[in-house]
Amino acid sequence: MKKFEFNYSKKFKCIGSKCKHNCCIGWQIDIDKKSLSLYQNLSKTDARFDKDCFNENSFNLDSKFSQNKRCPFLDGDNLCHIIKNYGEKSLCKTCKTHPRFKNFFSGRTETGLGLYCEEACKIILSFKPKMKEVLVKDDLKSTALSPLEKKIMAFRKKALSISQNRKLDIGERISLLKNLSSINLDKNSFNRWLDIYTRLDKLDINEFNFHVISHATNFAPIECDFDREYEQLLSYLCYRHLSRAIDLLDLRVRLGFVVLSFNMINHIFSCQNEKTLDTLVEVCRFYSSEIETSDDNIFCLLNEIENLVSFI
Repeated sequence: MKKFEFNYSKKFKCIGSKCKHNCCIGWQIDIDKKSLSLYQNLSKTDARFDKDCFNENSFNLDSKFSQNKRCPFLDGDNLCHIIKNYGEKSLCKTCKTHPRFKNFFSGRTETGLGLYCEEACKIILSFKPKMKEVLVKDDLKSTALSPLEKKIMAFRKKALSISQNRKLDIGERISLLKNLSSINLDKNSFNRWLDIYTRLDKLDINEFNFHVISHATNFAPIECDFDREYEQLLSYLCYRHLSRAIDLLDLRVRLGFVVLSFNMINHIFSCQNEKTLDTLVEVCRFYSSEIETSDDNIFCLLNEIENLVSFI
């Protein structure tokens, strides 16, 4: 099995209590059986591992040890009781891997960071070199890619070569990606796309609301001062979403999703009073947490894009 990480990955370190959008607040966190068994055993010597801290297979955000949907093991300084007292090795799989995502191919895995973490998002968008995968482990027994996987990898490579072509401005790169997908996203008006987004599941009622940009009639022009940050955004979206295609049609639809997501992020960013890296990070983090963390929301958008295929 060959294992890859992206060339920005080693820069990541959780900022803990400094995080403004703590992943231990408001998120339903599943617990694997091995970790749950460990915690039940720790309850014999540590009163904090009260049975009220757990639902059947997750942390109980309504525990008597919790307030405002906080993980029952998050202390007053927004630090984890488990890490502080037992080390990161004692975390459940979900907490160990967050905010990472994985792409799986025959004999190959790729691990990246998700934009829904503000620190990971800042690292990705501010990264200067071109984003690429780096081999970190090879046991020399790798299974060959399937014919479909080879086509997915070739298509992804082509999309990435466009996204990372620094001889072109971002607007030109977006046009080429739209052509590569062969799906005319403009068959849906901006108001149609906005209506779709406003009807998606709202994961955090306190978050930015898509309704506040409803005064527009078209997607905003691309913010031309953020070509490098936008390149990293496009590269991230291509790596994360094209890799999960189940067939060649889905591959094109997912590239449509990449272009649509970029346009929506750029539009939200254009509506902000301050056009800074910190603002762009916050917009990308918001979009990712509301869209990428919800399979239902992604499916809804992919389905809408697929419906446009008949118009080609």
